[in-house]
Amino acid sequence: MNIIDGMKTKVLLFGQLAEAAAPEMEIFDVRDTDQLVQEINKRFPALSSMHYRIAVNKNLITENTTITNTTTVALLPAFSGG
Repeated sequence: MNIIDGMKTKVLLFGQLAEAAAPEMEIFDVRDTDQLVQEINKRFPALSSMHYRIAVNKNLITENTTITNTTTVALLPAFSGG
């Protein structure tokens, strides 16, 4: 992996997402959540067909969000209430 500026983002995966990829990974040199998802889908194609929510620093997001090297991102499997 070519590290341009050394920025890395910690990514946590849960449930079926962790089973399909890994429970934790580091992704290098991405600036926002859209880029992060693209990189994850390249590494783990099985995730591209799965539905999940993204949390940035423990907050669920609904739009592209800037990330830094201190950001923790979590991919949460789809869940339903009841």
